[in-house]
Amino acid sequence: MPANCQVILELSIAADYSMTVTAEVPSANIKQTTKVPLPRIPVPSIEDLRIEFDETRAMYEARLENAPSGPEKMKIAAECERIIAEATELLVEEHPEAFQISMLIKKLYLQAKQIPAALELTPPQHTMEALFAEARELHPRRSARSRS
Repeated sequence: MPANCQVILELSIAADYSMTVTAEVPSANIKQTTKVPLPRIPVPSIEDLRIEFDETRAMYEARLENAPSGPEKMKIAAECERIIAEATELLVEEHPEAFQISMLIKKLYLQAKQIPAALELTPPQHTMEALFAEARELHPRRSARSRS
């Protein structure tokens, strides 16, 4: 085959996701066709999607409950509620669209992760007590002097 010759490619994808590729080199009078199977995208079952949706929704609700109030929280919460409503509606259909539900769950997860974390600067009482007990063990002389 001569260098820099023209190659004509024809690509067709069938309904079953099989791909047919035809390559033709007109100057050498060569034409070849081959069938290339494309891998199917795995789609989870509706039951698995319901479980994943419930877990993601619970994570969203926990983050929302613990986040400080503010306009950012409210904006994200509104979008999450819209996604939840859309996914809930799809999940009750007779033949739900699994791929679309899966995408909505991913959107909900990403939105929920954007909710600002709670700014808890004071540790709980039991944590403080444990820290002071450990400090007393590490420096027994200091704690003995402070008691007298």
